[in-house]
Amino acid sequence: MILSLALLKRLANVLPQPARSHTLEAVRVGWEMAHLVRPGRTAFRLAFRPRRRIVTYPDAPSRYQVLFKLAAYNGFRIVTDPGDRHDLAFHFQYHARPCELPRSTPTVNRNCGDVSKQRVAQTFADTFGYALAVDPLTFQGLLVEKPDSNHTFEGRVLQGPLRREDIKSDRVYERYIDTVADGEAVDLRTPIYGREIPVVYEKRRPKDVGLKDVRSAKIRSPGAVFSPQEQALLVQFAGAIGLDYGELDVLRDVKDQRIYVVDVNNTPAGPPKQMTSAEIAAALDLLSPSFNRMLDHVIEREGAWRGA
Repeated sequence: MILSLALLKRLANVLPQPARSHTLEAVRVGWEMAHLVRPGRTAFRLAFRPRRRIVTYPDAPSRYQVLFKLAAYNGFRIVTDPGDRHDLAFHFQYHARPCELPRSTPTVNRNCGDVSKQRVAQTFADTFGYALAVDPLTFQGLLVEKPDSNHTFEGRVLQGPLRREDIKSDRVYERYIDTVADGEAVDLRTPIYGREIPVVYEKRRPKDVGLKDVRSAKIRSPGAVFSPQEQALLVQFAGAIGLDYGELDVLRDVKDQRIYVVDVNNTPAGPPKQMTSAEIAAALDLLSPSFNRMLDHVIEREGAWRGA
């Protein structure tokens, strides 16, 4: 393993640009993925025979992101300069920002720049026909206050109704969803690739700890946790919010048995770190067919747009 990567690194030093940079990056990716794939073979393929070239803009996925792993697992080279040769693009941004890539470039998540909690709640209500958001001035019962922006794990449970002076303009207010079963809170993390749900991750944590303190995660089939109607609505919701690729945080309330989409992740990390390397590799294997079909669909869809 180390020997093959070392040989590739030595080879890179005698190559002209840009082959040198591509080879050194392939070696880095092979090293990062060594616990999941054959690193030498993966690095060689990415350096010299990538199946696809994907540009991510304006941000780039780290080794913690699913996109980084799926690209390497499938032999796709990721580049970050839209001027470099590429087959398609990902609108990949950590903060809300409209897509700046031209229509001439087939782009995943082109229309998914805004996944704020307010937009998620409104799209959820429009799709499912019942509400996640509540009016904190009138709602009777437990509610959750959390930031409207993404990439935060802040939040607190409050008793409604609230006083007007206690309401914060940069927060959203949602119904408290009780997911506790057998002393653990359950989160159904749901990948969406195009119009498919390839797997679901059932994530569990003790009921009295923070959102980041997940203790276990396992792969579930979509049909084992969602009804056919629920699956159809989740896919419909993703389409309405512009999500080609990403993951939904879905909670099932143990009292009314309804599901609620509480967050949309268009730059998801994972698969869950609570799983073993063998389980993560199995997840990538299950995700890959849907991932490839989603990429093909985006290329066909945006080609049709350009031809219209």
